[in-house]
Amino acid sequence: MKLKPNRPIDPKSFSIYYGWILLPFAVVGVLMSMPGQTAGFSAFTEPLLELSGFTRTTLSLFYMIGTVASGFLITVMGGLLDRWGSRKMMMFASLMLGVTLFGLSFLDKIPRAFPFIPTAVSYTVLMIAGIFCLRFFGQGLLPITCNTMVGKWFEKKRGRAIGIMGVINTLVFSATPAIMAALVFRLSWQGAWMLLALIVGGGMSLLAWLFFRDTPEGCGLIVDGYASGPDKPESASVEMVTGATRGEALLSRSFWAIIMVIAASALVVTGFTFHIQAIGVQAGMTVSKAVAIFIPISFIAVPLSFISALLTERIHVRIVVTFMAVSQVVAFCAVYFLHTPAGYVVSIIALGCATGLFGTVQAAVVPKIFGRRHLGSINGVITSAMVIASALGPVFLSTVNDIFGSLRLGVAVMSVVPLITIFISIGMPEKCPRTGCSRHVAYLGVGANLGDRIKNIRAAMDRINAADHSRVTGISRIYETKPFGYLDQDNFLNCVIQLETSLTPEELIRFLLGIETELKRERKIPLGPRTIDLDILFYDNIICSGEELTIPHPRLHERKFVLVPLCDIVPHHVHPVLKIECRRIAEALSSDEEEPIEYKVQVAIPEC
Repeated sequence: MKLKPNRPIDPKSFSIYYGWILLPFAVVGVLMSMPGQTAGFSAFTEPLLELSGFTRTTLSLFYMIGTVASGFLITVMGGLLDRWGSRKMMMFASLMLGVTLFGLSFLDKIPRAFPFIPTAVSYTVLMIAGIFCLRFFGQGLLPITCNTMVGKWFEKKRGRAIGIMGVINTLVFSATPAIMAALVFRLSWQGAWMLLALIVGGGMSLLAWLFFRDTPEGCGLIVDGYASGPDKPESASVEMVTGATRGEALLSRSFWAIIMVIAASALVVTGFTFHIQAIGVQAGMTVSKAVAIFIPISFIAVPLSFISALLTERIHVRIVVTFMAVSQVVAFCAVYFLHTPAGYVVSIIALGCATGLFGTVQAAVVPKIFGRRHLGSINGVITSAMVIASALGPVFLSTVNDIFGSLRLGVAVMSVVPLITIFISIGMPEKCPRTGCSRHVAYLGVGANLGDRIKNIRAAMDRINAADHSRVTGISRIYETKPFGYLDQDNFLNCVIQLETSLTPEELIRFLLGIETELKRERKIPLGPRTIDLDILFYDNIICSGEELTIPHPRLHERKFVLVPLCDIVPHHVHPVLKIECRRIAEALSSDEEEPIEYKVQVAIPEC
C-alpha cells in the first residue's frame, strides 16, 4: 500500500512548520499505548485472576514471558519501521492493538467455544498471546513509532519538541492507573477493553492516516522548517536524511552507554515499582509512606525532563548520559539506606533525576548521536533492551531477596551498571564516528555503456561504500538513454546516486576519478563510450568554479538523462545558481529530447 505524503492533507499547505502540527498527534499516539503499559494492565489484573483462577505468581510469569518475547521481536520491527515509515507503521500498530484489545474483551467467552480443550490450557495460551500482543504493539511499536517520527522531523529544534512531548506524556501516564481503574469500574473489564479497542484501533489508525508523515524531506520540506523552493531563505541549507546504520551504531561506545543507562533504569525502576510495598516494609516504613515516594519523584522528573531536552540543543550529549548514570548510581545506593531520613530524601532526588532524564536520552540524545536515516532500526534495539530489562526487573530483585533476604540489596547491586556507563561515556563523541564524519551530501550522475553496464554501476557503488569517508545513501531508478553528442556508440544506462561524504569537493572528484580508472574507463573520444562515468552534480548547496571542478555541474540543466533520475530522489532540490527546483528545470526542457526509458533491471542501495 503506497501512501502519498500530500494526501489527504498536504504538509506544505500549513503556514507553520508541519512538525509542530505532527507533535500533538505523536503525543496522542504515545498515550494510546496505555493499554500495553504495565500501569495500564494493572487495572485488569484482579478481574483476570478471578476469571482464570490462576495465582498471582502464575499471571506474573505469563506477563514476563509475553513481555520478553515481544522485546526480542521489536528489534526486527525497528528495521521495518525505517522501510515502511512512521505513517504506515502507526496505522498497522494501532489497528493490531485495537484487534488485540477487542479479542481480550471476549476472554471469558473464547474457551467456551472450544470445550474439548481444558479451560486452564485455553486461558494459559490466550493470556500469554494477549499479553505478548499488548506489550508488542502497545509498549513497543506505538511509542517507538511516535518517538522515531518526532526524531526525524526535528533536528536543531528537537530538544524543545521532545521536552513538550515528555512533559505531557509524564503527566498523563501518572494518571493511567486511575483512568484504567475508573473504566473497569464503570464498564467492567470487558467493556473497558472494548472501548479502548474502538479508540485505539479505529480512532488512532484514522489519525495516523490523516496526519502522520515519515520525513519532512519526503513532503518537500526542510527539517525544522522552511519549504523547498525559491522562497526558501538563503541561510537555510537543504539537508538530506543522514545517519548511522544499526551496524555502525552497534560498534560505537555511545550506543552501549545509552543501552546500559536505559536498561538499568528499566530493570530497577520496574522492579522497584513492582516490589515497592515489600521494599518499604523491609525498610521499616508504612505502606502508604513507601508508595508516596513516587509523588515527589514525579515533581522532580517532569520539569527536569523538559529542561534536559531543551539543553540537548546546546550542550554535549555526553553530559546528559553521564549525569543520568551518576544519578542512577546515587539512587540505587541510596535505596539501600531507605530506612534512614537521608537515604529516603537522596533516593527521591536521585530517582527523580534518573527518571526525568530517561525520556531525554531515549528520544533526544539517540537521534542527535546517530542521525535520522536509520533511527527506527536503532530505536528498535534500544526499545528491545528496555522491554526485556523491564520484564526481568521484578524477577531479578525477587531472586536477590530469596538468596540474601533483601530487595534493597538487589537495587544497590545494579549500581555497577551505571558505574561502567560513566567510564564508557568519558570522551563519548557527539556523533557516531561514521555519521560525524559524513557531514556533506553530494549527488553524482552515473553513466555506463561498455561491458556489463549494471555490473559496472554496482561496482562503482561498492567502491564508494568500501571507503571510510563516503557512503551511498540513495539511488534513483536506472534509465536507458540514447548517446549524447557522439552518436556512434551503444545506449547508456544512467542514474543518480545520493552520497554522504567527509571529503572536500576536490578530494571527492579525485576519489571518483580513481574509481573510473579502476573500472578501466578510457578517454579516447570526447563524450565517447565508457565503462563508467561519475560526475558531481551537487555538493551540499555550494557554488564553485575552477580548473579541476565546477559545481553545480555546468551542463546539468541541459540534460534530461540527468534531471529525470535526479528528480526521482530530490525533485524539490533548488539549483543553487538558477534558484529553481530540479523538477521545474526538467519540465522546462525541450520536448524534442527523447525521454529516458526506465531499464528492466534496477539496483538497490548496497549494504555498508
